[in-house]
Amino acid sequence: MATSVSLPASFLAGWLMDRFGRRRTMVPGFSAVAATMLLLAVTAWLHLSFVWYVIVFLGLVIASGLVNGSVQIIGADVAPPAARGMFLGLWRFVGQIGVVLSPIVFAFLATTTGYPSAFIFVASASLMVALLMAFRIPETGKV
Repeated sequence: MATSVSLPASFLAGWLMDRFGRRRTMVPGFSAVAATMLLLAVTAWLHLSFVWYVIVFLGLVIASGLVNGSVQIIGADVAPPAARGMFLGLWRFVGQIGVVLSPIVFAFLATTTGYPSAFIFVASASLMVALLMAFRIPETGKV
């Protein structure tokens, strides 16, 4: 189910970024990821049924589909031509660190303080990206 909603969202994200601009697509996208992660925290905190979790999770998958791969696009747009390879290399390096550390931090928070705090941690990270995109990265693409 996740793949069936993620793939169209990714194609939609590409079209939106080309049509309306990168930042105008990514700020709402990362904000939606933060919002759905907070909703996952609510499902855990209120001990809602698995059905609620699945519904919110699918919303998260759609929101994530809107921002997957977007950092590379911003890097290609914003980095000076001579530094694009360096940017993408550093981005992959930092991304892989996140791939390793995020599940560890999530698991630590989930086991020590509960799942709501673990979901809030991820929501906070996504909100930080949305704020950085909104206030520190110039608009690129069509505007």
